[in-house]
Amino acid sequence: MTPDQFQIPNSLEESIDPELVRAVEEVFEPFEVAEASAYTDIKTIEAELSAFHSLATDENLPELSLVDRVLDLAIQALSKSKQRTLDDKLVDAESLLSAKLFGERDDVVSQRFWHHDGDWFYEVKDSVGIMVARYQFTEATSFKIVDGLPTHFVKTAELDEKANVVKMIHAYHALMQREMYANLSPNKDNFDLAA
Repeated sequence: MTPDQFQIPNSLEESIDPELVRAVEEVFEPFEVAEASAYTDIKTIEAELSAFHSLATDENLPELSLVDRVLDLAIQALSKSKQRTLDDKLVDAESLLSAKLFGERDDVVSQRFWHHDGDWFYEVKDSVGIMVARYQFTEATSFKIVDGLPTHFVKTAELDEKANVVKMIHAYHALMQREMYANLSPNKDNFDLAA
C-alpha cells in the first residue's frame, strides 16, 4: 500500500468495550429539525457514489504518471496481499482528487477527504503527523471518531465542524460528478434510491 492510498484507520472502535460504547453514545449528536434534509442529502449522495462505483470502469480512473505506475506495479509485485479491486482504486483516486477542495496552508503537507462504506474520512498530514477523522451520519444522529476515540464535533462562534463536513460532502460530490464520473449518469434505468 502506498502512502497516498486511502486507509481505514485501525482503531479501538471495532472492539466490544462497554466503556467505548458508552463514550460513542455520549458523542452522538442528534440532527435538529433544520438538519433533517442534510441527512437525506448525505444518504442520496452516498447512494449516488455507490451507483457510480457500480457503473465505473478503469476508464474513470485518472491517468497515473509514469512514476506512479511504476510504483504501483512494484508494490503489487512485492505485495502478498490480494489484487486491489476497482472499487479500492476508485476510492484512492477520489481521495487524491479531493485535495483540490482544500486551500494551501503553510502548516499542512496534505489533506484528503473520501467516502468508504457509509463513512466519511478526513485526513490531514502536517509536521506533527497524520490525523484521520471518521464521520458517520445515521438517520437521527451523527458522530465523529478520531484515532479510534469518539470525539465531539467542534462548535464555536467561528467554527461549526458538522456544518463544514456537510458542506464538504456536497463539494466532494460535485467534484466527483464533474471530474471522475462525468461520463456516467445514474438515471432511472440504472439508479434507484429505494434499492
